[in-house]
Amino acid sequence: MLRPKATALLEHLLRHSGELVTKQQLLDAVWPDTSVSDAVLRVCISEIRRALGDGATGTRLIETRHGRGYRLNAPPQRYVLAVIVWMIVAVAARFLA
Repeated sequence: MLRPKATALLEHLLRHSGELVTKQQLLDAVWPDTSVSDAVLRVCISEIRRALGDGATGTRLIETRHGRGYRLNAPPQRYVLAVIVWMIVAVAARFLA
């Protein structure tokens, strides 16, 4: 199960699939008006990758652009799967909270 901030981060990446999203854009979207470090992003990205099994087949769904940001790099089939997984996790999180 993803924590709420990791879920919000995944949602933002899904909305901008195929685009490079800078670290600052992610911080502003998920932690508005809050001062947090880049380490928080790395922890959330790791959590999302584990939940989605990202990298298990050797291909990264979430691409890291070192020093710049992240990109959800998914062909349409994986994008649809990612959306379905995200929806299941989001609904389950609401019921388990």
